[in-house]
Amino acid sequence: MKLEYMLSWYCLPASERCNGNPAFFLHQALKMKQLLLTTTLLIFTTFLMAQPEKPDLNDPYQATWAKLDSLLQRGQTRSAYEFLQTEKALIQEDVLAHPERYPYLIKATVTVLELGKNLEENGNWKAIRELEEITRLAGPPEKAIYQSYLAEQYHQYWQQNRWQLQNRTVQLDAEPGDDATSWSSANLLERITALYLSSVAEHDTRSYNIENIQPLLATGDNGFDLLPTVYDLLLHRALTYFRTNDAFLNEPQYEPALNKLDLLHPAAAFIQLELPKRDESSSSYRHILELLQEALAWSLNNRKDTKAHLDLDLSRLQMVYGKLTLTSKHEAYQQALSQLEQQYANTPLLADVMLEQARHFYERGNAYDSGNPTTEHLRWYFKKTIELLAQIQSRFPKTLAAERARSLHAQIRQPGLTVSIEQVQLPQQYSLGQIRFQNLEAVHYRIVAGNPNESSEQNYEELLKRLLAKKATNSWSE
Repeated sequence: MKLEYMLSWYCLPASERCNGNPAFFLHQALKMKQLLLTTTLLIFTTFLMAQPEKPDLNDPYQATWAKLDSLLQRGQTRSAYEFLQTEKALIQEDVLAHPERYPYLIKATVTVLELGKNLEENGNWKAIRELEEITRLAGPPEKAIYQSYLAEQYHQYWQQNRWQLQNRTVQLDAEPGDDATSWSSANLLERITALYLSSVAEHDTRSYNIENIQPLLATGDNGFDLLPTVYDLLLHRALTYFRTNDAFLNEPQYEPALNKLDLLHPAAAFIQLELPKRDESSSSYRHILELLQEALAWSLNNRKDTKAHLDLDLSRLQMVYGKLTLTSKHEAYQQALSQLEQQYANTPLLADVMLEQARHFYERGNAYDSGNPTTEHLRWYFKKTIELLAQIQSRFPKTLAAERARSLHAQIRQPGLTVSIEQVQLPQQYSLGQIRFQNLEAVHYRIVAGNPNESSEQNYEELLKRLLAKKATNSWSE
């Protein structure tokens, strides 16, 4: 296995970036990765991986990366760091004559920073401060890319040190400096927000095709369609952060609420909406809505009826739907999807809208509880999901949406059984339990006398064999 310092951000389509069932999200994310249907910005998360199977034959620095790999494989991190430091200076000179090669300089710069983190005490913070200066001196579009990366680095640092930061006392009016101890949790969160907003404020990135930064990307079959420009990629990264709870921790009142169903209206109407006043909503929510309004207005004018525009609009609907607190939001969201279905009725993009409808039905079906009469109206939502998934596979058999429909269909049909019992059992009292199962023709039960000491054994298979061999005190089927 080769060790490479890179940054990654998986570009899942909007139908996979949801607030729905976590198991479905994980399953689909793994499926996407297996099928290489992702766009990965390699400068956005450090991870271990092998070199790509198909190296970039146009990369003028293949020899540099090969030697770096060789050094890292032998565990010579410091030698790799010093080697790339020298190579980076040469690449920097080369970029002056060939400006189009700037992505290679970004790759070298970030790799040097990542390697340096492991070579000295408090390396993460020192890399951040060095990156601040690099970002300050960079020009477009490098500055926007660095800003997004720097925001992520601050966020990672905050996550790693959040408990220490909570107890840190700093002077309220003092500007934080190079010393990590001068930064409070609030300072870090403010900086993260400012950097993500700055990364999408430079609209020139809309004219930079995503393929222009190919050296930073590992692309699959679907990536360029979803994020065709550098701006799209940076926007999705910013929105991904603002969807997290971390983005709201600096708010006077945590967990602020959205309360307007108008935010689920069609894109053309959404971009004209007057947003809540700053004293009526959280600033983080306002950042999200302002970003979406501006991005959708540009997208409507320049690439309406494209896959990228639909994906952005679906992202907007999902984000708003996930944050709305009104009980009527479910019907409003379904109405919004129905309007999109009409809009894309005669195009291949209809498959993506139908898939999101199916995902929504599936999410709602998961909320059904046979013991709760108030959820009775959700009883047949899985059936509706399966019917819609079948339509997608029938009408769009060779599309990515059909592949995902088959995957979700298989998941819904997956047999399952769970057993829940009370944690505390009272002597001489009946022990209550609950058994849930799905997609099983029959369930057979056996009750046997147990030994508490046996249940603590770690070899589950041996324990199960002994329990099955015991005579049942009671048994039945249903």
